[in-house]
Formats: sequence, structure tokens, C-alpha cells
Amino acid sequence: MIISQPGIYPDVSNEDYHKSAGISSSGLSALLECPKNYWYKYLSGQYEAPDNKNFAMGTAVHTLSLEPETFGERFFITKIPRKRTKSFEAAMLEISKLANDRELISPKDYQTALDMASALSSHKFFKSIGNGCIEHSLAWIDEESGALLRSRPDFYNDNFVVDVKTSRDVSPSEFARSMFKFGYHRQAAMACDGLTKLTGREYSSVILFVVSKEPPHLVKSYLIGAESLEIGRKQYKDGAFVYQECLVLNNWPGYPEIVEDLEIPKWAIQEYNYRSLLDD
Repeated sequence: MIISQPGIYPDVSNEDYHKSAGISSSGLSALLECPKNYWYKYLSGQYEAPDNKNFAMGTAVHTLSLEPETFGERFFITKIPRKRTKSFEAAMLEISKLANDRELISPKDYQTALDMASALSSHKFFKSIGNGCIEHSLAWIDEESGALLRSRPDFYNDNFVVDVKTSRDVSPSEFARSMFKFGYHRQAAMACDGLTKLTGREYSSVILFVVSKEPPHLVKSYLIGAESLEIGRKQYKDGAFVYQECLVLNNWPGYPEIVEDLEIPKWAIQEYNYRSLLDD
């Protein structure tokens, strides 16, 4: 089912969700970088997404921790042949027939995902979230811009939203950088605003459960702060205006053709200056 109208859709597949009308947080990431980049990836029909092992692993961990009973419907465990072998194409054709549109995962990666999900499921706060809605797709009209927006939170109940994340470093200092880099604060703001609009209940709490990709698969839980949510909200609303304008005009510009000054990030400068003081 392809979404084209506002509403809450409990039974839309992840594949159909990404084919639906409107724009999601991942689309806004491309758009805010450069509208032409968004057009190429999502609208041109020319873009071929590379195999993303990290994305598949994250989806596997999510499935095993939140809805393990559906894992067999979504994933096919198989030894994946090396691409450079002569028999690769024939082997992959046979595997694809057996998989029947399911995501492929190797036995080694399956075991890693299982270990990560086990660590997550053992976390006392994760175990206490109770019953709720898993992977419901949301679509709503942003009142300021008129853009159709989409969100697909991992889990929500009447009080809060939960997202499961995987990371190489789950410590607060490092994961805060990941949150900003990958726009998790913007994704969270969109989920809250979409749910508030569609349910009539006020949502302002998003809990991230982050599990390390490396053994012993440490788990940290974070409540996204109000200031970060507000910044995410401003970002997605700014992006919604750009998206709607580009959509109406059918014009997706690239980068401005000007020469700009460039410095390394401020945090890197501060870190360098701090270390220089220690060395002195």
C-alpha cells in the first residue's frame, strides 16, 4: 500500500513506506544538504542504492528486539557468496528465488544481531516499555508549508516514542555527535509532531535505546532533550518549506556557484586548543 493521504497506517511495509508520497526525515537529510541531491536520490529514477550492511543490521536488531515473531517473514538467513567469484550471479539468482523478496542476512551477521537484540531486551528500562504500536506509518500535512510529511517511529504508546539505534560508540559524548550527524533529533521531532497532529494527544518524549555493534554490546538509553527537539523541529519545518517550493516549481537547485570560506568544525578547533594547552 502506497501512502498518499494523511493518516496512521499500521500495515504498510517499510518498502512501500519509502515509495509513498511526501517526505520523511531521511529525505529531508538529503534535501537540506542540497535539493538536487534529494531529487536525484528520490525522484529521478536514476539512483541505485548501494548495499547497506549497517542499515540491514539495524533493521535486524530492531525486528529481533521489538517483533521477533516476524523475523522469518522479513529476513532470509544464508551464506552470501563473494562478489568476485565466477559463480556469484548464478548463486545470487538462486538465493533470491529462495529468499522470495526477504532481506538477506549471513549466519554471522544474524548471530551478531541476535546478540545485540538480546542485550537490548535485557535492559531493564527497555523491558518496562509495555505494549504499544510498532512501525506504524504516519502521514500529515505541515500547516505552515503545506507539505505532506511522513514518519515511521519504531514504537509508541499513549505517552512516549521509542527508537532503537545501533552505534559503534554508545557513550553520551560520541552518540550526541551521531544524533546530530544523522538527524535523530529531527526524526524525533517529526514523530512527536505527527503523532500529536494525528492522535490529538501531546507527544514530547522520545527515548533512544542505543546498542553497541561491538561485543559486549553495551546498551544506553537516552531521553532526547527539549532544546534538541526544538532544533530538530525548526530544521524539519525549514526543510518542509524548501521541499514544497521545489515540488510546486519542479525546480531542484544544486549548490550555489560561489566560493565559500571553509574551516574545520568548531569542536575540532576547541579540542585542538585544549590539547595544546595540556601539552604546554
